[in-house]
Amino acid sequence: MQKALIGANFDVMNASFFLSRRVLKASAQTGMPLWQDRLFIALARSASDASDHFCIPPTRAVEVGSQVTV
Repeated sequence: MQKALIGANFDVMNASFFLSRRVLKASAQTGMPLWQDRLFIALARSASDASDHFCIPPTRAVEVGSQVTV
């Protein structure tokens, strides 16, 4: 399957994609009240996934993650 990306042609099945994944954790020690932390985390989790948005095949993606306290 060939995809065109602003004038560049490449085969998606021969490419590797590196994606970042963040896990958000609520903390009472930060500047916002805990309910605001939890609301922000819920909204962030409901956001669309980059691999779904860009139609990246799961077998071609490498995810690198981190945990962030808000």
